[in-house]
Amino acid sequence: MRQTVTFLLCSFFSTMLLATHNRAGEIIYKQTAPLTIQATIITYTQTSTVQADRDSLTICWGDGTCETLLRSNGNGAPIENDYKMNAYTGVHTYGELGNYALSMTDPNRNGSILNVNSPNSDQVQFHLQTTFTLRNLLLEGGSSQSPTLLIAPIDVGFVRQPFMHTPNAVDLDGDSVAYELVTPLMGNDQVVPNYMPLDQIGAGAANSYTFNEQTGLLVWDSPQIVGQYNVAIKVKGYRDGTLTEEIIRDMQILIKPEENTPPEIAFRNDESEQLTLKVGKTLDLEFSIYDAEDYFDFNGVALLTLTGESIQNNSTLDQEQKLAVLNGHFKWTPTLTDIRTRPYQIVFKATDSQGFATFKVFQIQVVETSTSIPPTFQQLGFKLFPNPATAQAQLILPANEINQAATIRIFDNLGRLVQQKQIAQTLAKELLEVTNLPSGQYSVQFRTATTTASTLLIIP
Repeated sequence: MRQTVTFLLCSFFSTMLLATHNRAGEIIYKQTAPLTIQATIITYTQTSTVQADRDSLTICWGDGTCETLLRSNGNGAPIENDYKMNAYTGVHTYGELGNYALSMTDPNRNGSILNVNSPNSDQVQFHLQTTFTLRNLLLEGGSSQSPTLLIAPIDVGFVRQPFMHTPNAVDLDGDSVAYELVTPLMGNDQVVPNYMPLDQIGAGAANSYTFNEQTGLLVWDSPQIVGQYNVAIKVKGYRDGTLTEEIIRDMQILIKPEENTPPEIAFRNDESEQLTLKVGKTLDLEFSIYDAEDYFDFNGVALLTLTGESIQNNSTLDQEQKLAVLNGHFKWTPTLTDIRTRPYQIVFKATDSQGFATFKVFQIQVVETSTSIPPTFQQLGFKLFPNPATAQAQLILPANEINQAATIRIFDNLGRLVQQKQIAQTLAKELLEVTNLPSGQYSVQFRTATTTASTLLIIP
């Protein structure tokens, strides 16, 4: 197959599928002033279906007020297969800080959704909802906005073949992100009627799915019945371990009847999806992308997208086309400024000429050159012993951190706060009880008014 390959560090929209009325969407926001946000409703509709078009939608701001928003991207942004993305943007000022829920409800979903009130899915309302905390930007500093979802909520699969998808969320505020697969909504916290999980349509041993709450990767192996399906993915943002925002993204999957297998992404060393990379060292992901079925199809077009966080600095992508196989290298050399507690996430997506995609998700933890402990922890004289720990661990403090008011927090690998200890006056050794923590990797953070230090804790 003759292929055209495109490399994108940020890919916002991909192949669309056929339907009428609202099929997918979400609400995103950005805090622009102490009590003011800018919110955008995003929906996906069929361009040629006049009754599905909306030049305005109503948003409810969560403080008892609602407002009609005009479409802010003209007549909508055309996308493949006779579909378009619609954006409706508005600005709202609240009376006080607090927690709020943004929502939009429209009368119609598209018809023929197999797992939503079948066969009358078009009689079910389409509801989007985002909850968030309005922050005190003057005291907290920084910014506040919802995660950016880099991959569109429309995707295509084929019957009896594995289907894969991830929203690939990036939080520009530096907050941690986790995911949850939930039931689509028809109203505020009100789920759609007669909803069936993906593995219950054509249920059997060949039909199952998994969902990774850390990467957001949905793997459905394998759909048995052709048609349209809807699921919802809750994208959760955590700041210092506290849940501060939730976007409920409603997405649609079209399972086609044609015989087709997804393209394959192979890596030279069969790399683990969890990587540790030292500062100054170069990550070299050598890959090959090919599609056995399309090998002799010279009319097809293949698309490679690489989406992830802002790691363009000191990174390169080299690629070489040989017949129907794409060979390449993704290389990244992090610097000291790239060190942080949370891993970076990048997603390889290979899409064939019919819109069928394969994903490969990598999470990359950047650490200081000489050790796997962030430099502030070692340089400031802290020690954590024993590590790994099964019942108790001792945090040994340097002399200048004794007799201080401090907070010790423990976060899980999703960035969620699982334990917190407030100390009025620190001792030379602070005891941490970890008996109730499940096996896994955790981040221990010590913080005073002038010092913040973190390290990795392993519970075997």
